Amino acid sequence: MEGYDESMFDDLAFDEAEGPADSYDEFDEMDEGDGFEAANEVDEFDEGDEFEASGFDEMDAGDEFDAGDEFDEGDDFDEGDESDDDAWDEAMSYALAAEDSDEFFRRIARGVRGVVRTVRRAAPTIGRIARAVAPVASLIPGYGTAIGGVANVIGQLMADEASEDEALDAFAELAVRNRAAIPLVAGLAVRRVLGPAAARMPAAQRIQAVRTVRRAANQLVNRGGPTAIRALPRIASSVRRTAITRRTPASVRPLVLVRTARRVAARGQGLRRQLTRPLQTGRRIVRRTAAAVRAGVAPARNLTRIAGRAPGVGRTLGGWLGGPGGYGQRRGRRIVIRGPVSISIRPN
Repeated sequence: MEGYDESMFDDLAFDEAEGPADSYDEFDEMDEGDGFEAANEVDEFDEGDEFEASGFDEMDAGDEFDAGDEFDEGDDFDEGDESDDDAWDEAMSYALAAEDSDEFFRRIARGVRGVVRTVRRAAPTIGRIARAVAPVASLIPGYGTAIGGVANVIGQLMADEASEDEALDAFAELAVRNRAAIPLVAGLAVRRVLGPAAARMPAAQRIQAVRTVRRAANQLVNRGGPTAIRALPRIASSVRRTAITRRTPASVRPLVLVRTARRVAARGQGLRRQLTRPLQTGRRIVRRTAAAVRAGVAPARNLTRIAGRAPGVGRTLGGWLGGPGGYGQRRGRRIVIRGPVSISIRPN
């Protein structure tokens, strides 16, 4: 494994740069008062939520994954009580079981709704015990709008008919200023290195992979600052390339990702600087999201309807609910529905 890690790490270190980073303040166009995170938009997630952050039927089966697996090497990433992140880990594991990108994004949208409900149920207790702790307080309604920012970016990605790779870059850019997005960066990074194999993994193994990568992502940020999260998409791409070349088993790939992230976190500023340049595609998506919120059409508004749509019928010709007056990019799209299927059309 050491030789494998070294080869992969060398590939990462000498990876071709995407292009010079311009002089960019990642917080421009996203001032605190721009309404970007739109906390009120998550209120609509409460109704008709078929997703529960801790209630997946698929987890009831006896998964062949030992809690003492090699992924436990990531325990040194612990920052204390991680119960606030458990809902995200399970939500992203649920999304990883999707067979295609459309269903993957729908499951993430349902996951946001489930996390919102979980956090709100816990809010009274959390508020009494740890209201002074910023990471916790930021998830309590009335104390912050972290989840609102995540929900709006998901909505924008759906409107843009974005790819999974674009989504990873976008959430990495969002996580630079909103740490609540780190679990989504971790889940998408796992998806990038596993590919279609993620859907075939036992649920418990998916959860453990997401949890361990999330801890590695937190370590990157703790040691390298907020912009260090941008390294994770680049590390994941390098791991994927090396894994394809070497035919690495899917079960090993998240572990390679974690080990490489650790080494990047421990290396000097030079390599970290190379890997933490702004992700141009992700930055553009985040800027479009901020612009949509400022214009009064927060992308999170339609997540409830999007999340509940049946597979294969979610996107319209204008994108995700992006017709006249919407926020989609109005790209044409051919839809193929494999039956048997029942389609109901009703007015909004």
